[in-house]
Amino acid sequence: MREFLRRIACQCIIAMAVASALVTFAHAQGGNIQSITIYTVKPDRIGDFMAEIKAYNALLAKGGSTHYGSVWLSLTGPRT
Repeated sequence: MREFLRRIACQCIIAMAVASALVTFAHAQGGNIQSITIYTVKPDRIGDFMAEIKAYNALLAKGGSTHYGSVWLSLTGPRT
């Protein structure tokens, strides 16, 4: 009987160690890039586009969002 309890206790300890290791690895993973969208803005609408980006960023800041994005503009060639 004592041997049986010892074996069950060892199995429980090993199972808890494996579970804690898996939880640690899952928690340490960072977020992945979900999507990339490329827009081409007409030259006469660049001001409107920039104003909407500022309004969108203000809305995210007001709402306390923890998900962030970035907007990149090309300095040469077409405005994409």
